[in-house]
Formats: sequence, structure tokens, C-alpha cells
Amino acid sequence: MVERYTFEKTIWENELTKLNAEHLNHIEAGIKANNDLAKENANFIDEIFSAFISQLHLTFNNATKELTLQIGSTTGLNPTLRFNTIVSCEIPIVDPMMTDEDLDDCWDEGIEPVLDHISISEPIVSYSIGGNFIKPTVTAHYTNGTSADVTSSAVFSGFNMTTPGVQTVLVSYTLGEITETLEYEISIVTTANQTILEVPISTFATTNEWVSADNEGPTYRALALNAAISASIAVINEGNSGKYYGDWRLFQVDQPMLTIQAVNGYRIIAVKIDYEWNNNGTLVRINAGDTYPGFNCEDYRSSLSNGIVVNEQSVMFAVGNTFEKTNGQVRISKLTVIYEAL
Repeated sequence: MVERYTFEKTIWENELTKLNAEHLNHIEAGIKANNDLAKENANFIDEIFSAFISQLHLTFNNATKELTLQIGSTTGLNPTLRFNTIVSCEIPIVDPMMTDEDLDDCWDEGIEPVLDHISISEPIVSYSIGGNFIKPTVTAHYTNGTSADVTSSAVFSGFNMTTPGVQTVLVSYTLGEITETLEYEISIVTTANQTILEVPISTFATTNEWVSADNEGPTYRALALNAAISASIAVINEGNSGKYYGDWRLFQVDQPMLTIQAVNGYRIIAVKIDYEWNNNGTLVRINAGDTYPGFNCEDYRSSLSNGIVVNEQSVMFAVGNTFEKTNGQVRISKLTVIYEAL
């Protein structure tokens, strides 16, 4: 973005009539003028320079459009020159990561920097499942030949630390209306002491001879998924949560809490929960002692089906609502638990 103001017919208190705006530089305080700033009344400027060891500093007030020139010196004399009339000036608004030298170069061109491409430092390409992703340094390269570290503003997407295999990381950075991207691959691997447990609810129900709720089947609230991992439902209000309708169902009105637990000696690295909703019911991760979620909750279906990192012995979920309904349902079709022996 460039805000444009043009200095025209400017009147100075000391009768300097015009300022050459081409030599202004953008700095945090506003604008500064180079000591070689050209002015029509060269004799007056020469006289000032001969009297002081000078530093010229221009301050621009965007609200009032007032520009003030201050001349600092070792003599303590600080005359101030003010415009009586300001028509406009030109100030480039640029990437805050750029150095003063880069800003000077941009001003000399008379435009803000234009993004040309991005590059990254050597990335880490191998991770254990559920590990912490480490961002490589992202550098933006501009058409004026300058560059800047923009890692904090870059977006990293397209990968999932809870899914083993080779994945593609998409790196993107936007400046103004220009977005540049690049890709690289990472490998997510399981270690020898890690296990991926996948439990389709329908398969589990058949194996354990569950009776469908359509046939007045009972509630199923304690599932031993294997010797190390269990899943259970606790309710605040007694109801139908835990019944089997071809899926494992939780009803918002019951205020159910789903807990996935590892036995002692094991830790849950990540979980994935595949589910559909009815009446805007959604699973919300909670901690012990949290207030039960209510309305206008985030829809977590996508993130939970993709997997969330846990790195704890247990993880809890409640049923909230993405709208303002009280009769939401969560219909779980599959549980996936990645865990490890300690």
C-alpha cells in the first residue's frame, strides 16, 4: 500500500517556498530529510549548514497533514520550520521486517517493495508421529533486490503430524495482493514403541454383539478398545448417550463426556474421531474441571477426523453446539488412537 501526497505550493514560515519530496525517507517517527535535500532557497540552507552541525528531521502528522522540519545541532539551537499550508506528501507503507537501508532503497524507487519470490532455510524433513513441527526460516525476496525474514508472517499448511507417511508442506507468504508459495516434503514415522489402533464402531459392535437401539438395545458406555486403551462415556443427565444405531451416539441434552484413556505405562500421542452430527452437535475437547460447553462452539469435525496431538495419558471431549440448539447429536463411526509405551 502507498499513501500518496504531493508537495505543491508549500509555504514556509521562513519563506522557503518548496520542498523536493523525492529525497524523503520513511522511518518509525514519520519522515526524515537527507542533509542534501534540495530546496529552492539554496543560500538560506547553506547559511544554516555553515552555522550548525546539522541534522534535519521531518515529522509528519497524518491526522492534521502538518509537516514540521527541525534542525538539530551541537550548539543547542533548534529552529523549527513549519508549513503554513500542506497540500500533500508521499509516504510508502512497507513490510515492517525491512531494514532502514531497505526502506531507503524503496523510497528511492518511489514505490513500496514488490514481492518476487520466497525461499526457505534447510528444513527438517523427518518427524516422529505427534511430534512438534519446526518451521524453517522463510525469506521474502523483492523485485528491488532486497530481502527480509518473514517467517512469523508465513503460513505453513497441508500436513498432519498425526498421520504417518510422506506429506507435502505448503509454505505461502502474501504482501499486498501478491502471494508466493513453495512446497517441500516431510516424512512422519512411528517408532518401535508406538502403536496405531483403529477401531471402526460397527466392527467393534459386531465383535462384541451389540444390540441396535432400534431394537431397544442398551447403552454402551465402557469400551475396552484393547489391553492398553479404553473409551468411556459419563453423563450429567441420564439419557440415551452410548446407544448403538450403527454408530456410537452421544446426545447433547445428556451432557455426555467421552474419555479416551491409556493404562499406566502408556501415553496417548494423538487421537482421531470420525463422526457425523445432527442438529449442530459437535465434540469439544475439555479438561477436568472445565465448564461444560454450550452454544456457538467451533465445528471440530474436520480437525478431529484429521487428528489432534494429545501427548497425555487421557483426553476428554464434551458435546457442544455450533448454533444455539440443545438437541445436538454426535454420531461416532470410528476411533483411532496413536499411543506409545513409556
